[in-house]
Amino acid sequence: YDIDPSDPNRKVKHKKINTAFLKHQRWKAEQERLEQEHGRANKTKAQSKPESKSDKGKADTTTTTGRSLPFLFVKWSLVAVLCAFGLGQFIAGDALWGYRGKYVQKETFMPPTRMFTPAELAKYDGKDELKPIYLSILGHVYDVTPGKWVYGPKGSYHFFAGRDASRAFVTGCFHTPSHLSHDLRGLNKDEVAAIEEWKNFFDNHQRYKFVGKLDLPRISKSSPIPKPCNTNADK
Repeated sequence: YDIDPSDPNRKVKHKKINTAFLKHQRWKAEQERLEQEHGRANKTKAQSKPESKSDKGKADTTTTTGRSLPFLFVKWSLVAVLCAFGLGQFIAGDALWGYRGKYVQKETFMPPTRMFTPAELAKYDGKDELKPIYLSILGHVYDVTPGKWVYGPKGSYHFFAGRDASRAFVTGCFHTPSHLSHDLRGLNKDEVAAIEEWKNFFDNHQRYKFVGKLDLPRISKSSPIPKPCNTNADK
């Protein structure tokens, strides 16, 4: 008997007619064995092969480039700023080129958290020349001393100083006490939005600074809503 190469447990009778078949099967089995050994050898070789310098360089370059882009951006931004400061000092004698706006004042980025009462705020109406001039709108207090010619005692908008007269910003009733108030009852959406725009004006002004908040007194629901001023004398 001969052993069938495709099935070691199977025996076939030794016949001449089976010789070619058995020989082919043995050759086929041998080829499969060699291919398997060749595959294992290549796998082992690939695992043990050290990383080439070119491959390592590519990987390092990719990693370095990905990490360095933000660093380079920050680096050259700082270089540009320093160059601007240097040129300003050399040409104009001032690193800031004469700029003295709110964005170079520490109060802009670290605003005080002072809370004012109406009585305290009233002391900053500009009548005391030793004190700054403050006004409030929507409960936010601003130092408007740089505009003292407008908000000071002789200014055309002095009535805004030392108080929160948010309502008068849109009604224009500057000489009606009930309108020199933070009472917004009776105003429509557009008028309230206009007051918000005024607040944004002070927030973004280059010279006026936010200095704190006003503890606004509660308005009684039973109190009358301010009536519109009807005469030009009120404005």
